[in-house]
Amino acid sequence: MKKVCCIGSSHIATLKAGWDQIAPKWPGVEMTFFGSPNNRVEESMQFLTLEGRKIVPTDAGVTKFFRLTSGGLGDIDLDAYDAFVVMGGVGLTKPFGLYAHYRTDEQFHSAVNVLISAECLVESFIGIFRSSLPYRLTTALAQLTAKPVFLIPEPRPSESVLASSGSEFPTWDYYIKLIQKLVANGDHASEAHYYNAALQAVRQPGVVMADVHADMIVNGVLTPSEYSKGSVWLQSKGYENSPRDDFFHMNGDFGARVLSGILSSIA
Repeated sequence: MKKVCCIGSSHIATLKAGWDQIAPKWPGVEMTFFGSPNNRVEESMQFLTLEGRKIVPTDAGVTKFFRLTSGGLGDIDLDAYDAFVVMGGVGLTKPFGLYAHYRTDEQFHSAVNVLISAECLVESFIGIFRSSLPYRLTTALAQLTAKPVFLIPEPRPSESVLASSGSEFPTWDYYIKLIQKLVANGDHASEAHYYNAALQAVRQPGVVMADVHADMIVNGVLTPSEYSKGSVWLQSKGYENSPRDDFFHMNGDFGARVLSGILSSIA
């Protein structure tokens, strides 16, 4: 029996929903999920520490979520699993935020945005990714366990975002309008190029960057809408259907495809 540990934020719900779909096809695999949503704006993984051979939450709220999602386990025993899957940290959300203030010579010539080189923008993406807690966690897991470690980037936003009139949630509304502007300006291709260059640069020994297949990407920066219909997320009461104007979390079909690719390489 292969035991796989999955760690993530609210996005871990897509992996759990995906596993529920494909579990019968993988009778030799046991998946355990440890999730905690980023309700504090800061990443919930900041409340994790290493004690001996266990990853232990230092916050009661994270411990509660770990027990809720794992079936009662309050910490992660590194020696209890054959592989580790971490979701998040790497993704387009924070790089999209840079688009509000900076542009390269290849992008739409806005007098408001500061002109920087493409190399500078890619280095900024790289810095964002390497400083994220999920990325640093995968680095530590690879060094501590010598077992397969996979890092799944956060899903690209759904292409349905382009037809949205906005969201009542200020943060989502901000990114919805920003993504619409980026695509309307024709900058999605350059943004995808910079993102992919940064992904390539942050690949590290012992960690597989488990990005999605090409047919799960639209315009380089978006996800086909079929993967956001019936999307799910992890919240205070557990796994829930996410709101209608959530274009950032995905459904079980998305999780099933990502996990199937990972399991095919280790099972």
